[in-house]
Amino acid sequence: MTLPLLSLSSRTFGADYTESFHRIGFGAVTDHGVPYDLIHATEEEVRKFFEMAQAFKAQFPSDPITEVGWVGKSGSTLGKKVDLKEFMVNRPFMPGVTLPTALHFDLSILNQYAAEQQRVGLEIISRIEPVVSQHAPQFKNIATSLRDSTPTTQRVNYFPAYRQEDDDGSVPAAGHRDLGFLTILSPAREQGLWACDRTHDRTSALKEENHSYIPAFNPAEDEHFFVTNIGEVCSLFTGGSYDFITGQVNPDGYLPATWHGVDKLKRSNASAARISIPMFMHLKPETPLVRISEEQLNAVASDPRLKEDMFAKHRATILKTVEVCREHDRFLLAGMLVWNRLVRHGTGKALELS
Repeated sequence: MTLPLLSLSSRTFGADYTESFHRIGFGAVTDHGVPYDLIHATEEEVRKFFEMAQAFKAQFPSDPITEVGWVGKSGSTLGKKVDLKEFMVNRPFMPGVTLPTALHFDLSILNQYAAEQQRVGLEIISRIEPVVSQHAPQFKNIATSLRDSTPTTQRVNYFPAYRQEDDDGSVPAAGHRDLGFLTILSPAREQGLWACDRTHDRTSALKEENHSYIPAFNPAEDEHFFVTNIGEVCSLFTGGSYDFITGQVNPDGYLPATWHGVDKLKRSNASAARISIPMFMHLKPETPLVRISEEQLNAVASDPRLKEDMFAKHRATILKTVEVCREHDRFLLAGMLVWNRLVRHGTGKALELS
């Protein structure tokens, strides 16, 4: 898998970036106009927080409703292994919600960087829209549903330095597909981010021999670029399919959500802590995604799998999703998909719709 660097100033950017998204679900953009000084300053500001003692960081836990705040590595699990990263959630476009000012870093810098990330993301979407809408007409004018969307989330990930003597088999970030519409992030200075193209399912994506590594960024040598990737909502929006019971979007849409993760053993400098600041751009909750027939909704509501132990605790959530879809003319809404997944993973009810 190759990830070409594409200039936002190119006349063929829209077609070229669409092809990259369609082929592998990822893209890389240069000439984006975000000063590297701002990116570097943001990383250094938040580094101050993560290098504080655990007892200090524990004073700012993730809010159970908005999710804003800090999550330690013991609070983020993937399967049976502890996810090694710590992270902090910022929702820059949610009115009345902000990170505390006592975090020992300049929050205004983080929010300024968030605004720049959103600007670049919206520019990418507006440039590919004429091409994608030929294959998925509903994609036209989609940027209006991304601009200042309340669910949009900025997350600061901190991967501690790798020490072989502490290796218990845990992972920095296990293989996954992003849930939202579009993810945009500055590449870390330490390698480790891997991705698989759309031909790989979960089983094959988790095999190391199928990993292709996103280059690290060397400020002394490289032209800065942003890495962007398609989320499951975008995949659904461009023709993917959704399973109410499993909560999975199959990446068969025109723009696929593809598997990626972070490998601790493939860093260019494993002794250094790694910081990445992705922004997960979400559609506004009222945005319709796909129309679902009454027969399909009835089938979900009566699905015998809901009685099985592994789904029983999610029965109320799934039935609530069905109810809201009926209330909104049988459309699966962007906010409902996100809310459903968040609740199923036990991370709160931040996006519950009334």
